Amino acid sequence: MIDFRWERSYNTCHPLIERFGRSLSQLLIHLSMQFPMRIMSKRLVLFLALALVYCFVSFHRVTLAVIGDLLAEEFRLSPAELGLLGGILLYCYAVMQLPSGVLADHVGPKRTIILSLVLSAVGSVVFAVASSFGIAMLGRILIGAGISCIYLSLIKILSMWFKENEFGAVLGILMSLGMLGNMLATSPLAVSVKFMGWRYSYGLVAVLTLGLIALVYRRVQKAPENEPASEGTRDNSSSEILEETAGEKLAAVARTVWVLMRNRSYLMLNIFMIAGASQQGFQSLWAGPFLSRCYGYSLIEVGNALLWYSLGGICGAPFWGLLSDRLFKSRKRVLILGSIVAMALWFFPAFVPTFVPRPAVPFLLFFMAAASGGGVLTHAMAREQYSFEILGISVGVINFFTFLGGAAFTQLMGHMVELFPRTDGNYPLLAYQSTVMLIFAMWIVRLVSLLLTEERRK
Repeated sequence: MIDFRWERSYNTCHPLIERFGRSLSQLLIHLSMQFPMRIMSKRLVLFLALALVYCFVSFHRVTLAVIGDLLAEEFRLSPAELGLLGGILLYCYAVMQLPSGVLADHVGPKRTIILSLVLSAVGSVVFAVASSFGIAMLGRILIGAGISCIYLSLIKILSMWFKENEFGAVLGILMSLGMLGNMLATSPLAVSVKFMGWRYSYGLVAVLTLGLIALVYRRVQKAPENEPASEGTRDNSSSEILEETAGEKLAAVARTVWVLMRNRSYLMLNIFMIAGASQQGFQSLWAGPFLSRCYGYSLIEVGNALLWYSLGGICGAPFWGLLSDRLFKSRKRVLILGSIVAMALWFFPAFVPTFVPRPAVPFLLFFMAAASGGGVLTHAMAREQYSFEILGISVGVINFFTFLGGAAFTQLMGHMVELFPRTDGNYPLLAYQSTVMLIFAMWIVRLVSLLLTEERRK
């Protein structure tokens, strides 16, 4: 059976400042002592290859923040239709999370990644040649279905190469390197669109995807040769929940999900991630219109500002991961701290956006994203709590609700904007400001859900 002992503890034995200062060096020393140099080298190559794949996933999730206005003009879209075009990729991402968990657990993570990249390449081509809103939707659906199956397979592979006490930092670094894809979808994409157009830019993405397929095929393997999988991940206590026979797999998955969702702490983690998905709606689409209306940003300026937002996410994810692994020895405490800081920062664009000087906006976006970077620790909590056999499903459920929430919030924000009357052909600043107010409200929900979550003793 699944062990659901989520207990509150974590004691610190050294002064906090000293532990933080030594954390990174301790991690590197630990890695060098635990693994031969041959394994270390393979782990580094594999990790960088997987991080590059995750860059590709992150890129696709946020491209419309830069090109959204161009699409709305070319296809004559209302805010609600633009919200649907942005949200459909996340809807696909959400719907595919449980199937992607099953694929990672049963088909194999490497094969799943390769097939997913092929599908997303096809989707990029379809989107690039779209002649109507419907064809553009089809392209986004194919892209979403493709990239949706990648993340869980990455988690599965990394779980076999890294130990539990390394995993929080590894996930944080993966998120940071993956967020380079977010950066590519800001200023670089804006420059590419300005000189090539958005269609040729997406065609180039399809070509680059073929290179990623070759990289994964050549450089990624499921587990270290002649090396055991990471400690604590081969617990067979859940074998009765996840059956191996083909006829019982669907029922076994349903039973596993039912047992998971009956646990209060696991349910609260899902609520935490659903509420946090409101930021996906902002970053993936509505940040661009907000910055344009509030601060008069051009296409390139929007790209530059979102570049700072992506940089904040890159810095924030490993920062919170290291804090949880080496300093606080707690995922929950770090998430609560990050939530409080994020609420303070999101207050300004939500309620007093004009209070922020125009040159300071990129820096505010940086710290807003950095404070929000601890969400990946929920995956580390699931990894620590559940056995290796159901890791894909347990993380898949969290991802399902996360991206379902992201899709719903993206579309909801479009409807919120459309509620306001147009003035001089444009929607007022308050229309776009209301989307940020919604995000601030969701931070309150996130904080409450964390307070209701119990943490497993480490």
